[in-house]
Amino acid sequence: MIGNAAIHDETDWLGIYQYFGSHALIAQRTIRQIEKHCAFSPGVINQTKKCNAALHEVDPNTANLDIYNIYAPICLDSNLTAKPKKVTALQSDPCIDNYVHAYLNRPDVQEALHANVTKLKYDWEACNRVVYNWTDSLWSIISLLHEFMENGLRVWVYRYDSWRC
Repeated sequence: MIGNAAIHDETDWLGIYQYFGSHALIAQRTIRQIEKHCAFSPGVINQTKKCNAALHEVDPNTANLDIYNIYAPICLDSNLTAKPKKVTALQSDPCIDNYVHAYLNRPDVQEALHANVTKLKYDWEACNRVVYNWTDSLWSIISLLHEFMENGLRVWVYRYDSWRC
């Protein structure tokens, strides 16, 4: 089961912008400009001026959104309370990532998980800057999915608007 996965960089990047457009977060004109002038193929390093102009229109409209749940409030207070808010199917805690960060950086938790055995000098982060220079990642896992299915493994890929509950 793969939820909200990065499957194929080219279509994933285009898809996020199309998703924003289909949810009225950015103008249809901007989507058309991105589709026409942007290339998200492997090896593309620099975008055209028209692409960059369209991409710059996206940020002001989406910067204050949780892109994993566009309907939910965002975390405005990074201070932790004694306990996180109770999470239900109808109400999530927009600051839940802060609790996860604090929990997974506790020495007792890291010891129990056999994590950070080399005593790194920085915190564990959900999206850290250390791996952003990762150069050997696959730009597409479609061939792997085909291989899995050819070998009898069933694959279920899903995506939906609100998954952090």
